[in-house]
Amino acid sequence: MFSLWFVFVYLMADVMPRGHGGDGAGDPPNPDPFRRGTHEIDAVPPRKVRGKAKNQKLRRMVKAGGRVSLTFDRDVTYTPVGEPSDLFSREAGLYMWRTIPFDRMGWEKVPTPYKEAVMNHLKESFNFDEFEQDLEARDLKGGIRQVLMKRYSDRKNYAKREFRDNGGYNDLERARAHHPKDMPYENWLRTIDHFLDPKYITRSEANRRVRQLQKFPNRGGTSSYSSTAYKHF
Repeated sequence: MFSLWFVFVYLMADVMPRGHGGDGAGDPPNPDPFRRGTHEIDAVPPRKVRGKAKNQKLRRMVKAGGRVSLTFDRDVTYTPVGEPSDLFSREAGLYMWRTIPFDRMGWEKVPTPYKEAVMNHLKESFNFDEFEQDLEARDLKGGIRQVLMKRYSDRKNYAKREFRDNGGYNDLERARAHHPKDMPYENWLRTIDHFLDPKYITRSEANRRVRQLQKFPNRGGTSSYSSTAYKHF
């Protein structure tokens, strides 16, 4: 069973196009999944929100058993897999939406204080100590970094849809008057300014052409191919 899962992950990693960041809005291509990353240290306390944005299942798990442990694919991607991976990815995206303006070409360009805030928040619910002390810590931290890059890209894509569906380039006054739920209004205005940057528009168009060539789009939501394979094999 394990060997079948390994083969599935390998094949999906091979067919998945890597030339687009995934947000349709100018993010540069994701780096090779084997590339090593660095771990960010943290600073800013999270802001409380309401309703679905609280990721209630994660809250219940933490309340019942403490910080959640992450399981990793140690054969191909070094990214988290399984249900904890989905909860981790979802929590990262929700917190980014509440705290970070999507005014950078990609996660690598996001200022360090914002990255530190995200990491600090995630450490409250997930057991980072386990993998930071692991013999493969460098690889596993690189996998965490890949997740954060994708979540920033996904959330930026969602912000672009909010912009497009509420006036967009044809009605900037209406777009600026719109206020997406749970996103600070100042961050929304900064995000719109980024969408109006000629460099962004040029790269967005290039990424759109790349997406048209993709034959295997990922329909797994917050689940990566490796996480989906792990749960089904």
